[in-house]
Amino acid sequence: MPSSRALRTSLSLVCVGLAAASIFYFRRRADERASSEAFVKRFALDLRRPEEIGAMKLEPEPDLAASIAVHAALRDAAASLPSAVGLGAREEEVAAARDLILDASAKRPGWAYHRFLLGRLAYQAAGPVRDPAAAKAWETWATPLKLAAAAAPGSDEIWSALGGVYLENWQGLTATQRSEALPALRRALLDSRFVSSRFLTLSEAVGRDKAMSLLPGNPELLGAAADALSAHGDLAAAAALLGRRDTAEKRARAAELRRIEGRFQSRDSAGLRAACVDWAAEHPVSELDDPAGRAQAARVLELWPGDRGGPWETDPRADFVRFFLDGRESAVPAETLSRTLDALSDVPDQVIARVKLLAGDVAGAQELAGRPQNQGAPEWTQYYADLARLFLKQGRSREARGALDLLPLATRDSCDALLARRDVARALQDTVELAIVNQRLTSLRISPRLQDQGSEGAKVSICVDPEQADKLSLDLRLAPQGPAVVRYGWGAGRDGALFVQNERVVSVPLAGLSGLRDLTVQSVAGAAVRASASFAANR
Repeated sequence: MPSSRALRTSLSLVCVGLAAASIFYFRRRADERASSEAFVKRFALDLRRPEEIGAMKLEPEPDLAASIAVHAALRDAAASLPSAVGLGAREEEVAAARDLILDASAKRPGWAYHRFLLGRLAYQAAGPVRDPAAAKAWETWATPLKLAAAAAPGSDEIWSALGGVYLENWQGLTATQRSEALPALRRALLDSRFVSSRFLTLSEAVGRDKAMSLLPGNPELLGAAADALSAHGDLAAAAALLGRRDTAEKRARAAELRRIEGRFQSRDSAGLRAACVDWAAEHPVSELDDPAGRAQAARVLELWPGDRGGPWETDPRADFVRFFLDGRESAVPAETLSRTLDALSDVPDQVIARVKLLAGDVAGAQELAGRPQNQGAPEWTQYYADLARLFLKQGRSREARGALDLLPLATRDSCDALLARRDVARALQDTVELAIVNQRLTSLRISPRLQDQGSEGAKVSICVDPEQADKLSLDLRLAPQGPAVVRYGWGAGRDGALFVQNERVVSVPLAGLSGLRDLTVQSVAGAAVRASASFAANR
């Protein structure tokens, strides 16, 4: 039909037109790429930096391919070129790269990274500002870098570069320019690499106290700045930053727990699981062993989805269970621990048995304890102590004594075993046993055991009698061999960071503790430190 022939003709013409447009577009893009490829060949970038230049072939947009070549040229400018390439060739390469990125910027004018590369090239060509009156030289590189930073507020690389050139030119900046630099430097300090590499330079430029005030309340960044100051020998300032870091860590734990609660409320199981895993990785459970820290850890474990996890040795939830079974059982619901163990594999029998006791399943716990391979094993000491106390609560004093008779001989005089034996002896009015136990507990309290960890610190093992914990404190005597930053805390926790130059005694409270506890003391910067401890009556 005539109408069909006309339609076919029209469609054919459209196809021919589209094909011609495609060919034209392809040739134009090929021509645009030609300048970048010529630049690469001219300065042999494909030979010196083959991996970077190889990525150009994978980039379909010509201007973005050009930015790859320019970035490689900037690395040339920052590095020592082969001896055959002179200073003039290097300057020529920088100038050619600047022309290339200007063309790329014209094609994609809103792209922050093009402006960033342009500013870096201009700075490479102009060099640092020596005279505050040289405003023109300043603007050639400051303007594109500031525009790039404004267009990419989330790019650490751009802000760090801007902050870096401010610091490199600090002596040549006017008072107005220095004031303008401070917000950029504050933003650059959000990058841990900038903090590690530039914080000392920043301190020299603006003063140490001002530099410390610019730091955000981020635990990782405060720790990086403290490390930089420690390496420089400014240990007092490093200790102050570590104190701020601990405060920031507490705020971060609370804020991230609120996000976990939000995931739970919205029934986002996948997001909830990921948030719990992140919390465990970023905030090791034993690092904050105070009532608030224990409550946070218990809530995270309670909210953790009960899906099948990994083995006991590697699953992060196992760290929570170990933490709470180490004298902190009252800080977490027993059903939370039971549900957690149900999700793990290869859990030791003594751990399962202790949790069963906490949940009231005495028969299930005794069935595990009665297995031949578990009888007489020292790791079951705490289980039998727990079982004896449970029988005492139920008024079954004779059965409590029977549970203690099953204690392994090697651990009958251990701290936790003695505390359980005292409770049973009192219930049975066994004055002979009570006198023996009290004598042995007194000897343990008089002399905390010092286990050296080497020249950097020590571990003090302490038998804490819960009946005496409110009346006693621990006098921790620190003897540094020179100025040092010392951390101490129960287990792997961090209760404090101190700057010490001479021997010093720190009073560590014992309230709320019970049983065998390890106080770790470590020199984290500066000289080695020795530690000793003794009990003292609370004043």
